[in-house]
Amino acid sequence: MVLARALLARLIQAALVLLGVSLLSWALSAMAPGDAAEVEARRMAGGTPPTAEQVQHMRVAMGLDQPVATQYARWVGRLLQGDFGASFATGRPVAHEIWRALPSTIALTAAALLLLLTIGVPLGTLAALQHERLADFSVRLLALLCGALPSYWLGLLLILCFAVQLGWLPSGGGGSARHLVLPALTLALGGAGAYARLMRAALREHMSAEHVRAARARGLAARQVFVRHVLRHAALPVVAQCGLSVGGLLGGAVVVETIFAWPGIGLLAVDAAQAHDVPLLQGVVLVGAAAYLAASLLVDGLSLLLDPRLSRATPGAL
Repeated sequence: MVLARALLARLIQAALVLLGVSLLSWALSAMAPGDAAEVEARRMAGGTPPTAEQVQHMRVAMGLDQPVATQYARWVGRLLQGDFGASFATGRPVAHEIWRALPSTIALTAAALLLLLTIGVPLGTLAALQHERLADFSVRLLALLCGALPSYWLGLLLILCFAVQLGWLPSGGGGSARHLVLPALTLALGGAGAYARLMRAALREHMSAEHVRAARARGLAARQVFVRHVLRHAALPVVAQCGLSVGGLLGGAVVVETIFAWPGIGLLAVDAAQAHDVPLLQGVVLVGAAAYLAASLLVDGLSLLLDPRLSRATPGAL
């Protein structure tokens, strides 16, 4: 019951955050330069400049003549029904454009997160076990270098090395797993250093804890002590960091997808911003926020399973 109440509290928090994101997204779009009614009227007229009467008619049809609170309530009501509106640029439903691009971004984010853990966790473990030795200093130096590299510079460097010079991988586009390698590696390398440092610090903290010393005093094997009493507790901050990493990966995907022409929602957001396509940009922001909150909820649930004592902490403490 305590675990269920903790998860329910986090669901309520996520719903409130999503409501706040929708309000902010709608307010920013309402303050954006340009007239949405004029843009839509121009599209309906085939690109020719609309008359003032046509613009006014479209404003009434879109409900832009209503009070601000009414406009927002109607917009939220449509969102709850899955209606994100129509794209100004293509005229197609925003939901269709997003669902078409979303699987590519999910694949990129999942691959980058997997690489983060595959690279960062073993390196952090090696550094912790080889404390103050050459391997420890090497891992810390590598982590510092990876964290200092801008993603756009790293992406171009990987393209130059593996696509142009060696010809092993395509330089951009989508459609196969080979196209996914360089964008995922670009996203992952910057954060792998942070994971290595986090894992190293967590392991060093728990390796000197009292319960670990007590386990050693009972005669348990070193491997048993490390796996059961050190690694399990050290994994908690790493699991919690995964939820935060999803937001960073989604944000970084905008730059990386643009560099590699990866057909995800990051590239879609850039195209929407360049075309002043407000409905599409709103939809991308909301879906990105929802994806981040869903990942955070999943990580919170995993953290509660690893350590049920967290369910007795204050909501949002994770």
